[in-house]
Amino acid sequence: MKASRVYRILTYAGALPFVACAVLPFAGITELGPFGDWSRVIVTYGLAITSFIAGTHWAFELARPGTYAISLFVISNVVVLAVWVAALVAPVEIALGVQLIAFLVMIRVDKAVAQSGGTPEGYLATRQRITFVVMLALAVAIAATWLT
Repeated sequence: MKASRVYRILTYAGALPFVACAVLPFAGITELGPFGDWSRVIVTYGLAITSFIAGTHWAFELARPGTYAISLFVISNVVVLAVWVAALVAPVEIALGVQLIAFLVMIRVDKAVAQSGGTPEGYLATRQRITFVVMLALAVAIAATWLT
């Protein structure tokens, strides 16, 4: 199997927990067995995925140091720390809102990297599609905190 195909499959599969956690409360499912409350699951999963994407930004910076207008090391750390602090101390809807903003910032970083030729072909299009799905799921999850 080609690496680009594996990448796309894993990327889209990675959105499933966001989507599931966003819609399950509307079906009356709020506890996810040993994983706990749906909101705990989506907040911690979002932190993990944010950290993972930040790692790709580190790789971009390491591959092409000094290419970008802002240090990808710094912006990725700021984003992950904001998401982590929100996960620790903020109400769920705020933590999810911080994640939504983080995904917006990270896709902007990806766009800047892609425009400078620092990503493989098709990377940005895949990231844009999946970021839209994740941000929509986060918005629905925020609504779930208000409506359920």
